[in-house]
Amino acid sequence: PQMKVENLIDDLKDGVKLLALLEVLSGERLPMERGRVLRRPHYLSNCNTALEFLRSKRIKLVNINASDVVDGKPAVVLGLIWTIILYFQIEENTRVLEKLGQRYASPSVDRRGYASSTDDDRSVREGSISRKTQEKWKVGAKKALLQWVQAQVSKQLGVQVNDFGPSWRDGNAFLAVVNSIRPGL
Repeated sequence: PQMKVENLIDDLKDGVKLLALLEVLSGERLPMERGRVLRRPHYLSNCNTALEFLRSKRIKLVNINASDVVDGKPAVVLGLIWTIILYFQIEENTRVLEKLGQRYASPSVDRRGYASSTDDDRSVREGSISRKTQEKWKVGAKKALLQWVQAQVSKQLGVQVNDFGPSWRDGNAFLAVVNSIRPGL
């Protein structure tokens, strides 16, 4: 059934809508206390389930606990929602970047100008990405984007990208990214 939030602070107190939100965002099924007559222990159970789920995703929850959510403390509830937004937005963006990296992983070019696949290129294209590579994509959107750019352009034309400022001013970084995605364009 569709759920509607009228008042964020009040509507998350029982933890039901919070768990439903996390289920939608994560695609995972979470245990939930339901019923007509839910009381504080059930609310705490639901909120604890939500917070433990977030901790299992290695999301740092600073000064956020179930009793504060159940008690409707605005700063805690808003902080929790902000943390969820950041995590799932960054997670989604890094998945897109990862797919871009897989889809457009360009073969290496040897000294003679012939295309040749390295083991790294092949593993990325075939989807057997290492745990180290997966962890790399969970460090934050800006840093992940910079790492992706560096991985794409590091071997091309001696282009070095260290940041999103001076490294881009001469246009070579932009051209290298375009060339890594669509060679010869």
